[in-house]
Amino acid sequence: MLVYYCIKVALPDSNLYQYVLSAILGVFTIQFNYQMHGLFEMYLFAYIGSALLVTYQKWKMQIPILIVTIIHYALLNYLQYRGGKQIYAARPSHFDLITFVIHIFLTSTVFFICGLLACQLKKYNDQHNSQMVKLAVLEKETHSLEEKRQKEQSVEERNIILESIGDAFFTTDHNCIVTYWNKSAERILHKSKEETVGRYLWALYDDMIGTQFDSYFHKAQKRSEPQHFELWYDIAKSWFDISIYPSAGGTSVYVRDITKRKMVEAEMNQLHQDLKEHVKELAISNAELEQFAYTASHDLQEPLRMVTGFLAQFEKKYYDVIDEKGKKYIRFALNGGNQMRQMIVDLLEFSRAGRKEDKLEEVDLQHVVDEIKAVYKKQMLDGSIVIQSEELPKLKTFKAPIRQVFQNLISNGIKYQKPGQIPVINIFLKETADDYQFSVSDNGIGIDPANFEEIFIVFKRLHDRSRYEGTGMGLAITKKIIENLGGRIWIESEKGKGSSFHFTMPK
Repeated sequence: MLVYYCIKVALPDSNLYQYVLSAILGVFTIQFNYQMHGLFEMYLFAYIGSALLVTYQKWKMQIPILIVTIIHYALLNYLQYRGGKQIYAARPSHFDLITFVIHIFLTSTVFFICGLLACQLKKYNDQHNSQMVKLAVLEKETHSLEEKRQKEQSVEERNIILESIGDAFFTTDHNCIVTYWNKSAERILHKSKEETVGRYLWALYDDMIGTQFDSYFHKAQKRSEPQHFELWYDIAKSWFDISIYPSAGGTSVYVRDITKRKMVEAEMNQLHQDLKEHVKELAISNAELEQFAYTASHDLQEPLRMVTGFLAQFEKKYYDVIDEKGKKYIRFALNGGNQMRQMIVDLLEFSRAGRKEDKLEEVDLQHVVDEIKAVYKKQMLDGSIVIQSEELPKLKTFKAPIRQVFQNLISNGIKYQKPGQIPVINIFLKETADDYQFSVSDNGIGIDPANFEEIFIVFKRLHDRSRYEGTGMGLAITKKIIENLGGRIWIESEKGKGSSFHFTMPK
């Protein structure tokens, strides 16, 4: 441990301390085995190795602990062979082949589950980091554009104060006769000084009579109050920032070309909209990551505890001979492992649900439902299942996700039935101006209205698994797919009187 902390302090930028930790844990495994005198080291090795794998998400972390353990076994067996006394190491004479194979299988199961979990955690961490980098880039670009806009505005304000000749500037008397016209006005307003000075303003620009400029100009003269506004001048194809100042001698008008600023503002608005969409996507992704982390650290540990619990009883009572009761314990442990794997598979399915990985195509929903009905063809022919549907439309969407929606709702209607009752599933269609509304109704056990929100939560089950199998992921996946496709889903039901699931799809 002293070596571990010294390396960590001396080489803060290196990951060498992780491998030292792996070797130290290998020594701990050896010492534990020496006290236990048996095969339990295999499982301790598996748990410690898996903990390193999940923590650091690197398979190379297994190398130091594996090397230390192999050297330990080689040394102990050599000492035993040389006739050493009080040397405890697992030997073939202590257990039969079946016991050894079972130990290897269960140890491999622990490694497989934790390896899969580590792989998925690394995948989601990489995805989260990538999204955070993208967000940082967008924020940086936004900040850069904002600084650019503020700098441009600052330059423009300085030009008004110190370099007014950079803007178009002209004056008129009380009769609207032009008395002054600068060079910037010639350039911006496309009329020379010789054409304008001494002429009636509204004769020069009769196209401006009745416009916003006309209104503000006369308002400034009438009220003796400065007026400021922005105006699109179609002839020049430009945006102008106009300030009108009435005075005792007449009226002064400043005209500044702000077309570039308007373009920047339009880009800023578009970027702001894009940023809002990215923030929304990140919020959804973070919520999913949080849900995954919670599940991985709590619910997914339960099946593994089942495996280790029954394995402990097997280790204690049936070390030398496996009888029927011992085999029963092993089956329980394996069932727990299978349940863990199924939960992980369903969780991964939920994380992928609604992704638009397939191409957008015209999908015949009637054909999709007919494909699902073909799965239950035998039961429908002998009358043990009834599935009926109205004529369904063609919809431009993603085929695999929409098929999964119908599959989940139909299979739920068939599964959640009273004993001995024939499932009857009806599919209805209602069309609106913008959406198709689909309804999948059944005659099953129904749902209490108080549980309407809970049924769409990941891993939330209303019934014991011994009565109705499953992991509680189907409706959560269905809801996520529908919302990602632009629709929404809700339920109408009464306990004991069946359920109707309604969802919409945009046309």
